[in-house]
Amino acid sequence: MARRSRSSPLEDLISLASLLPWWLSLLIAAVSWFLLHGYASSPPPTAVNPSQMASAMSGAAFRGLAMVGQYFIPFAFVCGAIGSVVGRAKRKRLIEDVARR
Repeated sequence: MARRSRSSPLEDLISLASLLPWWLSLLIAAVSWFLLHGYASSPPPTAVNPSQMASAMSGAAFRGLAMVGQYFIPFAFVCGAIGSVVGRAKRKRLIEDVARR
């Protein structure tokens, strides 16, 4: 039995995005950038007393993830859109080749 090659989450996201129509992948890329950029650039909450420290730290962690995600998620969906366009062109060319025979 053959083993599946391991792929990174970024590769999985790109392959998922390439299954979508190209315009939907670009729309998801734009929406994810706007949402994540807005959250990542928002000012972090300040902890006034020690009981609020947990929420302040979790907010900082989520902002850090949003800071990275605002670039990687749109990049993956744009690459997926390119893959979708290329795959669609290959399928169209294959259908035209088969129809000519």
